[in-house]
Amino acid sequence: MTTRITASQLLSKIATLNDIFGYDRNAYTRHPDGNFSANVSTFVLDQSYGGYRLCQIATKSGGERELTARGTARETHAAVSAFIAGAHLMLAQKARGL
Repeated sequence: MTTRITASQLLSKIATLNDIFGYDRNAYTRHPDGNFSANVSTFVLDQSYGGYRLCQIATKSGGERELTARGTARETHAAVSAFIAGAHLMLAQKARGL
């Protein structure tokens, strides 16, 4: 029997992905004047209609671009894990000067 993938687990994976790329973990930053601004490039989890997908903040006003199709928690977990594996490979290639 497989264990259930939760939104918390997905958020943890996405935090790891943001850390690898050096992006802020929070989608928005609150400024001293009380206004918010989007943290462009930050990876975020979109949750709606009973499904999940990986998105990335694309504009200063908070517009998002979809990186994966909407799927189950398990499908999204697999997709985010693949992004993480690819990021690690990219960093390894860069470290070797390739």
